[in-house]
Amino acid sequence: MKIGLPFCLLVCFVTISSKVYGAQSEYLHQPVISTRVMGMGGAFTAVADDYNALFYNVAGLGKLESGQLNMGIQGMMTPSILSFKNDLEKAGSDAAAITSALGNYYGAHFASRVGLGAVWVRPTWGIAIMPIDLSVEADIHGTAGTTVGVQIYQDSLVQFGKAWFLNDKKTFNVGVAPKIVYRGYFEKDLSVFDLATSKDLLRPQDAQEGLTFDTDVGALYSLDIPEDGFFKFFQIIKPTLGFAVRNVLDMGYKTNLHLMGKDSTIVTGANLERRFDLGSRFDLPEFFVFKPRFMIDGRDMGSRYASFKKCLHVGAELLWKAFGWLNGGYRFGVSEGYLTAGVSAEIGIFNLDIATYSEEIGTKDAPKESRRYMAKLSLDF
Repeated sequence: MKIGLPFCLLVCFVTISSKVYGAQSEYLHQPVISTRVMGMGGAFTAVADDYNALFYNVAGLGKLESGQLNMGIQGMMTPSILSFKNDLEKAGSDAAAITSALGNYYGAHFASRVGLGAVWVRPTWGIAIMPIDLSVEADIHGTAGTTVGVQIYQDSLVQFGKAWFLNDKKTFNVGVAPKIVYRGYFEKDLSVFDLATSKDLLRPQDAQEGLTFDTDVGALYSLDIPEDGFFKFFQIIKPTLGFAVRNVLDMGYKTNLHLMGKDSTIVTGANLERRFDLGSRFDLPEFFVFKPRFMIDGRDMGSRYASFKKCLHVGAELLWKAFGWLNGGYRFGVSEGYLTAGVSAEIGIFNLDIATYSEEIGTKDAPKESRRYMAKLSLDF
């Protein structure tokens, strides 16, 4: 019952969320995503065992055994974006050539993202400074002639986190993570005429920007399983439950500092959005140099595009440690109904994470996959 009840609650919560909010299943922008986490299906709420806990479940900071400073650069893209860029450059300002190039990609979706920042965590607390988190989403459609629909997000973030234990056994801990976000946002349909004649496609007066303050909260509970009796078996898998509410206040952007232009407007319709995450983690017995685990999460519940498929995340991770200076991991999972995979290697202070995952960018009645490839190169102290 201790294992079955949390899973049933997870399924019920996701199902309720999908019935209330799940009229459509469209692209949902994810602030501060981790390459490691995306490789294992996005299921991290009950794992939260490294610096990423600050963004996914701040209560995990209470479980850290030592400090960690991670500084790195992260990139993501859909591979077809490179050929699309080359074809547009070849077309130049020729409207006919641009129309032909767009026609070759009709219905396609492109995405790219780059992030730069540093996270410093210690047992029970942490701080992150992420000056650059720039993502671009674009699709080719024909609502009014063939056009390129573009969405651009640029977030700069400063976040602090603190976790506390609520019992002597240190099996139950909670945390809070206040943050400041400055967002630049751009959304526009670019016509063939725009692409052929305009030198300034992204004009300052078309930009939206604003400053907001918000906070995340989280809880993490390692089940206290009796060592004898019927439940003795569950000592082997060491179940842990996690719960997080991200963007608790969700109050929108109140201050425009006009960093992008004096004519820019305040951000509307692109809030961080309040989201509920519920997760479970099961650590399997270690063998040789390997440490396996299995996770099930319901993420982004309560968001405007929530549905059962979109919220359900399942993952597995096989960590390995050959020497003190050489370790890594293999990951796979299912996120939004699509397969994910990832691998990482850490040699001394150099860390490389690689992952592939998909975003659902269609509608509930017409789902559509957007496959992405992601890598992060960082220094890990």
